Amino acid sequence: MNGYCPVCKENSEQSLVEHNEELHVRGEKVQVVSEYLHCTKCKNDFKKDPSAPDAQEVANMVYRERKGMMQPSELIKLRKSFGLTQKEFSLLLGIGIATLNRYENGALQTEAHDQMIRLYSNPKNLRSILAEKSEYFSEERYTELSNKLYDLIQGDEGLLNECMEQFGSYDADIYSGNAGFNAEKLFQAIKFFCFQTPLQKAKLKGYLWLADFMHYRLHGESITGLRYIRTTFVPKAEYFNTWLTALTEWRNELQVEERITEEHCYEVYSTEAHDWSLFTPAELAILATVKDKFKDYTTTQIRDYLHEEKGWKQTKNGELISYEFASHLRI
Repeated sequence: MNGYCPVCKENSEQSLVEHNEELHVRGEKVQVVSEYLHCTKCKNDFKKDPSAPDAQEVANMVYRERKGMMQPSELIKLRKSFGLTQKEFSLLLGIGIATLNRYENGALQTEAHDQMIRLYSNPKNLRSILAEKSEYFSEERYTELSNKLYDLIQGDEGLLNECMEQFGSYDADIYSGNAGFNAEKLFQAIKFFCFQTPLQKAKLKGYLWLADFMHYRLHGESITGLRYIRTTFVPKAEYFNTWLTALTEWRNELQVEERITEEHCYEVYSTEAHDWSLFTPAELAILATVKDKFKDYTTTQIRDYLHEEKGWKQTKNGELISYEFASHLRI
């Protein structure tokens, strides 16, 4: 192809070439493939798209993906969703405006700053810190921002309340473990299993099923009141993805990170906090038993273990699994 070369400043024949580079980001190796145009006149390579991120910026993006950190575009989108200027957001975060500006323009944030930003990505938390720092805002601006955050909070809670009313208002029976659905216990059970231990979705599904059925066997009712469906891989809590979305997106209480290996691409969930106070000592003991027993199992091993359970064997795909099978639980 012919084009203008910004190096020799002439029109020349050019060819597309790829550069494979190994860069280091905070002590970790990152492989980056970049596209360049090669000028046959001056023999120099130059970026195909001058506005495209350079190799170091791409390496930073890959590193963020590995660590589950926020990308610059996500940070900008988050700030704008709150209606905040850079100065206002930096003030609330306690991060210098120059530092925040660098992060939004591609600089790699510290893990401490990333955790802080994620903490305040929850409008409830941000509204609380806004109230603490109200003296830095005019009365008119404070009211505007507080109302904006309130609307966001109500929006997320409204979605959750609507889902709870639509999906969780069933009668307590043998398919719910003789207990009514308890969303807060479900959320805290998920956070208990993911506390400081990144967990794949399939294992999380298995943990919940085992814990609820084990508690039913010992105490006559489930912990969460969930109903479980027999699927090809593992038993799945009814509307499981909805409740997971509530924790990861509406409440921002659970972090999700994509991990890539040579054979698989999968997501893991983790959290740095959970509330034990909702559970009885017996419930906590069962949650801990399940987590400890299966912590070293792979998802395949969890699947194979659950496929030997009578409740899975004697229920058809897509059907609810009766808690009557809890008496045959092997754990």
